[in-house]
Amino acid sequence: MDVLREKESKKATYIQWLKVYRRKNLLKALLLMLPFLVLFVLFSVTPIVQGIMLSVYRTIAWKEIYVGFRNYIDLFTRDEVFRITVVNTLRYAGFSALSMGFALFLGWILNTLIVKPPSFKKVFQASILVPMVISWISLGMAWNWFFAMPFTKGWKNPLTDPNAAPWIVASLIMWSSLGYNSILMMASLRTIPREYYEAALIDGASGTQMFIYITLPLVKNLLAFMAVTGAIGAFAVFDQIATLTGGGPGWSTASMAWYMQRQVFYSLNYGYAATIAITLMSFVFILSLVQYRLIYKRFV
Repeated sequence: MDVLREKESKKATYIQWLKVYRRKNLLKALLLMLPFLVLFVLFSVTPIVQGIMLSVYRTIAWKEIYVGFRNYIDLFTRDEVFRITVVNTLRYAGFSALSMGFALFLGWILNTLIVKPPSFKKVFQASILVPMVISWISLGMAWNWFFAMPFTKGWKNPLTDPNAAPWIVASLIMWSSLGYNSILMMASLRTIPREYYEAALIDGASGTQMFIYITLPLVKNLLAFMAVTGAIGAFAVFDQIATLTGGGPGWSTASMAWYMQRQVFYSLNYGYAATIAITLMSFVFILSLVQYRLIYKRFV
């Protein structure tokens, strides 16, 4: 009995010490996290809360009038321009996500390309990053000049065609992200041990079988990451629209971010712009959950 009591006493003492230890470390952790928490609340949480509060007001002649959820109702039921911008933004997001397929192909080519001397290979690999390092102010001007060239008699600039312009802009957005995704894919492919492919060759596997059963499973997390982050980035498309088409012709190429900017600086309706911003944030939040679900197999 005395031995059992001594063990229970030691166990109780250890538990009490562990609680004190955890409490002290928790305090230290909170102190270390305090600068980040202050900045996070100041620059992330506070703007979101202010945006939500502003979205229930409507600005008329510099006066803010409380309208409740009227802005949200009008946005989803009456605003035809908003519907166009949502379709355009989803188109841009889809094309950005599709770039992962081209990145997989281009990354494989860069990973297996045999160029002599090797310096040419490095130059070629670096050249595909050019669209990422050059600002869209320069790229937009260059593409506008390119499409305005009279290639044939009666040539019409496709950026002035409301049917063709959205697809041209979406393709250019995909092209601008292709270099970055290709470099990521090339780095991921290089981490796959060659022994896997050698063992598969010995077993008589074909190139297609090795791609399906070895390459794809080992890069699927990166593919999911590129697809979701590309789609999230497409929801913030602004520079491309501003430099290529200015949202036109009409609203045929406008994105949600572009429409929000127009509401702020042209209509001066800050409440309605805040409503668009909150809606845009909700889309991005949902895509972030999808990313965690695809990569980490759970919602957090």
